[in-house]
Amino acid sequence: MLGLRRLRLAVILVAQVITWSWLGLPAMANANTLPPTVAAVVDHERVLLESAASKSIAAQQEDRRKIYQEEIEQEQQRLLEAEREFAKQRSVLSQDAANAKQQEIEQEIQRLRDLTEKRLQQIDQARIEALGEVERALFEVVGTIAEERGFNVVLPKSQLLFFTRQIDVTEEVIAQLDAMLPEVTVNYEAD
Repeated sequence: MLGLRRLRLAVILVAQVITWSWLGLPAMANANTLPPTVAAVVDHERVLLESAASKSIAAQQEDRRKIYQEEIEQEQQRLLEAEREFAKQRSVLSQDAANAKQQEIEQEIQRLRDLTEKRLQQIDQARIEALGEVERALFEVVGTIAEERGFNVVLPKSQLLFFTRQIDVTEEVIAQLDAMLPEVTVNYEAD
């Protein structure tokens, strides 16, 4: 997110510079002292979908989701069995005992809902943290490419209406990111 904000800020600043130069504002009277803009474009979303690190995160997330799904399904099955057993015993239990058992089952159902929500939050939080590592590496790679190739601005493709394909460095970014960070270990909260 922070990286996307930086890129958006860069787009805004470039747009302002261009607008000021077109309008001939006095603030830009010294514009000839600025270096010419040498821009590149990166498809940020594509990088986050296609990079090896992002794919490793998605695979680990799916594995963890399956583990949590099995855990939840086992709990659901246990609760169904408890409800069936309660239905069989209900006629022989006193009203107080039946109410207590019903309340116990409802508490277990709520506990399962809470567990499900907790597991979803764990997956989301772990994904966000892991993608943060990818983002940091992505900006390092983009900075290196910009320095090597002489770019003084790199813009996100999603923020542009038009650009020539020659300035799109997405493939190069993905290749260097894959070499730098082939995978990310996703850390889930202790269960």
